[in-house]
Amino acid sequence: MAIDSIIEKIISEAQADAASIEKEGEEKAARLVEAFEKKARDEQEALKVKSQRDVAEIHNRSQLISRLEVRKNTLAARRAMLDQAFAAASRRLAELSGQKWEAFTEKLILESVATGREKLRVPQKDIPLYKNGFLKRVNGQLEKRGLAGRLTLEEEPADFDAGFMVIGEESDVNCSFDILLDDVRAACEKEVAAILFEDRV
Repeated sequence: MAIDSIIEKIISEAQADAASIEKEGEEKAARLVEAFEKKARDEQEALKVKSQRDVAEIHNRSQLISRLEVRKNTLAARRAMLDQAFAAASRRLAELSGQKWEAFTEKLILESVATGREKLRVPQKDIPLYKNGFLKRVNGQLEKRGLAGRLTLEEEPADFDAGFMVIGEESDVNCSFDILLDDVRAACEKEVAAILFEDRV
C-alpha cells in the first residue's frame, strides 16, 4: 500500500509540475506574443510616421522645385524684356541724325577729350558729317573751354556702327554707342527693371 501511495504522490506531483510548467509556458508564450504584437504595432506606427514625413518632404520638395521653376521662368522673361528695352535704345541711338545726332555727339566729345589735340576715329558713314563743319564747330567749343581745339580725324575708320573713339597721347576713350549703352546698363539695370516691372528685382 505504501508503494501505491508513493507512486500516486509522485504522479500527482508530476502532474502538478507539468500543469505549472504548461501554465508558465502559456504565460511566457502570451507575453512573447504580446511583445511581438507591440513591436509590430510600434514598427507599423514608425513606418506610418516615416511614410507621412516622406510624403510631406516629397510634397515640399515638389513645391520648392515648382517655385524655383516659376522664378527661373519669370527672371528669364524679365531678362528678355530688359534685353529688348536696351536693344530698342541701341537702335534709337544708331538712328540718330541731323541736329539730334550733332547735339548728342558734340556733348560726348566735349566730355571725353582731355587736351583738344586728340584724334577721333569714327565710322566710315559719319566721316562726311565731321568734315562738313561739325568738327570745326566742336573745336570752337573746345577753345571756349580753354582747350586746344585741334581735334582731327584719324584716317582709319572705326570698326563699330555709331559713336566715336578718342585717340589720345596717353590713353584712348571708346565712345561707341554700344559700349556707352553697356556702361549705362551696368549702372542702371536695376532702376530700369523697377520701372519696367514696377517692383524691386
